[in-house]
Amino acid sequence: MATAATGLVIPGLDFWIVCWYAILALGLIGLAGSLLWAPGLRWRNLDEILRGIGTVAVSLGMLVVLNWGMVELGEALLAVAVGIFASAYNVSQRIRPRRGAPLRLHLPGTLLAERPRLDTQVLAMSRRYGARGR
Repeated sequence: MATAATGLVIPGLDFWIVCWYAILALGLIGLAGSLLWAPGLRWRNLDEILRGIGTVAVSLGMLVVLNWGMVELGEALLAVAVGIFASAYNVSQRIRPRRGAPLRLHLPGTLLAERPRLDTQVLAMSRRYGARGR
């Protein structure tokens, strides 16, 4: 059993530190990907960006506590992360697309045609193949 900088005996301390570094890496990768796609999605993925920031804040908070024993700073980072995750949930509820509305993706330098709505596709196919209701 290893001893944290706070003097607490934490079983598997090195294992947990490695886990939190891995979570930090995943959070940074997710945040970078979200920021990369954000302009093409017209920043409609703000909830994903906030989740990435929250993941980074949580992992930094845990690493600060486990590695350096700065409990107050770690708890502050964890409290900030809770607020970020709550705001990500709130944003995700506000930017949810209307039911049946196509998601339009515009990347600079590309032309993407809008997908026709499913009901128009089904109607066109039924006319074309003469499908009849049963």
